[in-house]
Amino acid sequence: MKFPGALHAALCALFLAAGPFVATAQPGPASAPPAKTKLALVGGMLLDGYDGVPPVHRAAILIEGDRIVRVGPASEIPIPPDAQVIDTSGRVMMPGLIDTHVHLSILGHGDYGRWDPWIAKNHLVERVMEISARQLLFAGVTSAVDLGSTLSEGLAVLSEAMDEVVSETSELPHALSKH
Repeated sequence: MKFPGALHAALCALFLAAGPFVATAQPGPASAPPAKTKLALVGGMLLDGYDGVPPVHRAAILIEGDRIVRVGPASEIPIPPDAQVIDTSGRVMMPGLIDTHVHLSILGHGDYGRWDPWIAKNHLVERVMEISARQLLFAGVTSAVDLGSTLSEGLAVLSEAMDEVVSETSELPHALSKH
């Protein structure tokens, strides 16, 4: 059975589950390539985001290192014995969402005449943008277009927020396996 775009569809699952392993991997000696972490997300429903393509129930996503190598029904995906298996039953695996109109410096505040000068005066612009970026990432938004913030601060904050989120989710596979 073939699933168009299914490998791309699992990017969100890759970020949430494999990101910590990819980000924390330490390079080995120059003569030996680093060992690839194998991760299997098994049991959840996979949505690939394509119109007219039905969800894959009881799906499996096999990740090696920083690459998704196989996706499909769990009954058709052989899981390597050295892979860490995370039970995703009862969960949905899908690609990251895209939001093409965000304002990282607003953080839910609507009175711009008071808000903007206050965060600038208190040197909180970068912190507010970081919190907003983290909220987007934790809501599944992996791509966003900021239409209201300064470019230099926005780029710095997004880069740092991604690094921190990946670092903080190092316990995610363990936490998922508990529930």
